[in-house]
Amino acid sequence: MIKKILTYPEDKEILTQKSQEVENIEEIKDLIQDLKDTLHATDSGKGISAVQIGVLKRVCICSWGGDEIVMINPVITRNRGNQDFSEGCLSAPGKFKMVPRAQKVWCTYIDENGDIVYKRSFPIIPIFGISAFVATIVILILVRRNKMIRKAITAT
Repeated sequence: MIKKILTYPEDKEILTQKSQEVENIEEIKDLIQDLKDTLHATDSGKGISAVQIGVLKRVCICSWGGDEIVMINPVITRNRGNQDFSEGCLSAPGKFKMVPRAQKVWCTYIDENGDIVYKRSFPIIPIFGISAFVATIVILILVRRNKMIRKAITAT
């Protein structure tokens, strides 16, 4: 089901809270489908996290190059390089800012089938370029209390 995407500053109280780890994957099957439906309904979204639809669970989806990856309890285990990207966020519509992000990232997460996945399961090993950028953003939304959303708001 398509859900409303929360926006900053209107939904600041929820968007600035830290998401909790998922303990039972069966309990979030509907949430995963809601995230997919909501992301597909956007014009330009490349990733979305559960907190952006008001659910404080560490679940996110990255979409690029026709591939869609559901990540549960994701952790960036390593990164390398730096590249500036024009960063936007579905929770800060119309706001963009140049931000340095890693060129390559390695991640560990649980997939929607409950399997632990390491970097080798991504379409490109490790994640490069725009796909690294998307993965970094949605994971940071989950684990860093959405500092990037606040930064996007200050973009001119």
